Amino acid sequence: MKPGTDMDESQRNEMIDLMTTRSSTYRLLSRLWGWEVDERLWAELRGVSFPSLPELPALDAGYRQLEAYLRRDDDGVIEDLAADYAVLCLGARRDDGADPYGSVHLSEEGIMMQDEWEEMLYLYAELGLQRAKTTVEPEDHLALELECMAYLCQRAADALQNGEDVDVPGTIQRQISLLDDHLLRWVPAFVEKVHKLASTDFYRAVGTITQEYLALDRAILADLDAVEMPACSA
Repeated sequence: MKPGTDMDESQRNEMIDLMTTRSSTYRLLSRLWGWEVDERLWAELRGVSFPSLPELPALDAGYRQLEAYLRRDDDGVIEDLAADYAVLCLGARRDDGADPYGSVHLSEEGIMMQDEWEEMLYLYAELGLQRAKTTVEPEDHLALELECMAYLCQRAADALQNGEDVDVPGTIQRQISLLDDHLLRWVPAFVEKVHKLASTDFYRAVGTITQEYLALDRAILADLDAVEMPACSA
């Protein structure tokens, strides 16, 4: 259900659920790219029911591939995933990683902390976001950009929950900008490297899911952005 000037309670709750679900999805993706899978996350993932999406074959294939990997019961699975993550995201092979940094994929030099990093610094400051003391990665790390999307989705949900509809269009625009100006510009190149370098179907699947979910979410946002919202709070 799209937001509009005449949303009833049922429609409003549906919109809140959509925004909350999107926030949860982005937080999960952020967690998956932020650090290695541990025993707790592994157990949680094995209990997740991933959607069946035959109308979105690429995304559906990613979910099915992930489900198949999560059925593994061998003792070394956590170690296998840690080794794969180290290669893809921690530079374990030095010059041969997937590089989860926007600057690496967007700068001509292919190095870290270039324009994308600086732009994300400004964006986080504008949103009033501060990096956690435990965060060691630069601001254009994939996990941090995905976490920012999760924050913006939740902010829209909170605005709807509080009847502050006037704030929703601006939040949707920020989400669109974060996708168009940042994530969608470099994540496909990152995922291409993940597919090439990953030694586990787990990270191949997560790469596919990440790329395809971003594309799907952009289409969702296009629909939401086309709807005229009220000029004042409900």
